[in-house]
Amino acid sequence: MSWINVGRVKGDTGAKGDTGATGPVNLVSTLNTSDTTNAVTNSAIATAIQDVTNQIGTITAAQSANLTLLGS
Repeated sequence: MSWINVGRVKGDTGAKGDTGATGPVNLVSTLNTSDTTNAVTNSAIATAIQDVTNQIGTITAAQSANLTLLGS
């Protein structure tokens, strides 16, 4: 028996998987500026975002240092 090369034949694709959960809505569009009881100010949000950004920078720097130690 001899084999015949038929090129790149693709089989059937599987069923489409379920989509993930609905993501968060746009924070800016959901801020209620007239709610004085549960008010969230832009400065608090900006501070929190900057804090996360700083933490990411710290993690990235630590990872770079570790890679340097490993000789990468």
